[in-house]
Amino acid sequence: MSEFEYEWQRAQLLVALAPYQSQAVLAAVPTLQDSKDRGKILAALAPYQSQGVLEAVQTLEDSTDRTDILKALAPHKPKAVAETVQVLEFEWQRVHVLSAVAPHMPAQDQDAIFQRALGTAQTLKNSWHHATVLTSLAPYRPEAVLMAARELNHTNDLIAVLMALAPHRPAAVLASVHALRESGDRAKVLAVLAAHTRSLSRQELYPLWRSLLRHISTSTRKELLCDLAFSLPIIEYLGQKKALLETLPAVQDVTTWWP
Repeated sequence: MSEFEYEWQRAQLLVALAPYQSQAVLAAVPTLQDSKDRGKILAALAPYQSQGVLEAVQTLEDSTDRTDILKALAPHKPKAVAETVQVLEFEWQRVHVLSAVAPHMPAQDQDAIFQRALGTAQTLKNSWHHATVLTSLAPYRPEAVLMAARELNHTNDLIAVLMALAPHRPAAVLASVHALRESGDRAKVLAVLAAHTRSLSRQELYPLWRSLLRHISTSTRKELLCDLAFSLPIIEYLGQKKALLETLPAVQDVTTWWP
């Protein structure tokens, strides 16, 4: 591959070849000088040469590159990766890897890894890292993630976690939308949530929707209309097409009475 002018071009080709010539590509990794290029190739090799990639992780200078590769290895070498996290420099890197490993661990070991990841995430000072870990754990430990989300300090982080929880705990997420002050923030969650509210019975959904409607009715008209627009699938599910047809005239009446 000496005909390439730049090393990154060689790296790109090796990444593309990884599924087809994995052993040869693994052998070529040490010939690259740039640690990030080596990291990209090792990540691409993770499904095909997991043991060789695991051994090569130690050769990378950058702890972030090591983090990415260990996450890529998580489905293929979960136990070994869990034992290797200590090579990572920062706590946030270790917890990201643990959250990637946990779903792939043997059943008898899963709970301990999930608890370790959740517990460590709560100690992180960076809210974004905390939220990212919670988002990845949402499908597996939704109740614990929902409780931990209440401690997030930044609205965007809370939105990301609520959106990740929507398919798994739609009722709890709908009840939590109240915590978002801005209609645009509520709209992001409602847009994702709408597809999952049909998993709830109408009897379960109606009081949650009524509570949210009471809350958004205290907003400005512009905000209320925004919330209603993203709530239309919920309105249709609760009252079928008739409710949708009655919503627009009701809004028009209000704007006529109070222009």
